[in-house]
Amino acid sequence: MKSPLPQPCLCLVTDRTVGDPKTLVFRVAQAVEGGVDLVQLREKELPGGELLILAQAIEEAIDGRAVLVINERIDVALASSAWGVQLGEEAVPVDLARRILGTRYVIGRSVHSIEGALTAQSQGADYLV
Repeated sequence: MKSPLPQPCLCLVTDRTVGDPKTLVFRVAQAVEGGVDLVQLREKELPGGELLILAQAIEEAIDGRAVLVINERIDVALASSAWGVQLGEEAVPVDLARRILGTRYVIGRSVHSIEGALTAQSQGADYLV
């Protein structure tokens, strides 16, 4: 699959603890309107069901104008219309995520060293943060 990410790519990482959590979806939509290409839904403390509801609300708000990836939750990415996942360096290996998600989904990996970047690349990461 050809990556849907433009290059360069402007990424917004969500954090409901900044500002009013009730306006998160609106703020994400505004950021996309302002030029954000990739939204990483990173709300680690939310249980899966709540995260899925939030993902669906964000998907509706951005209306295909940006790519949505779910932080580390492969199950939520599959259950929603997200483009893929963003995996932390200590998360499941990229190649395992690829086996689960297939080639239709984008997989990003957070890395903290050249060695980590090379490992993620060799396992098939589509992009690195």
